[in-house]
Amino acid sequence: MKKDVNKIVFFTLCAALVFGCGILVGRLLYNILNQNRVHYCLVRPMVYDAFTGKPIANATVYNATDGRGYTTDSSGSTDWISVHYNEPDEITLNAFVASADGYKSTLLYMVCQTALEPLDGPLIYMFSGQESDTVSMVYSPSDDYSKALADRLRQTGQSPRR
Repeated sequence: MKKDVNKIVFFTLCAALVFGCGILVGRLLYNILNQNRVHYCLVRPMVYDAFTGKPIANATVYNATDGRGYTTDSSGSTDWISVHYNEPDEITLNAFVASADGYKSTLLYMVCQTALEPLDGPLIYMFSGQESDTVSMVYSPSDDYSKALADRLRQTGQSPRR
């Protein structure tokens, strides 16, 4: 009887050990195989005059990641642009440069949350002036993300540098 109990305990422990090792090996392989998977989110930049709010047609928007240029239509929109990112990233930062005759170039840093649906945006506002001058902007499609980031930075308690 005691031998039977010992066998049951031994086989149960062995089965648990093999099962646990299987899970660990499976997770390790999954992480290795998926480490460099690249995904994308779709955005459609929209370009507007900063003072009038009217769309700017025939503006050029360059995706800084791949260097490709896109031309806006009469509603100020480009075609859909793929913003690539690695899967584990919660957010990604992408840059766009917009230029148009009679306007300062606009460099836009876009905070893109990777879990969002395709985004009609970012909104790029351009100011009249020489194209050689540059205006920089930051765009975040999620007010919740922006607020959480600002709150987290304010709560670090670091005093400003002088």
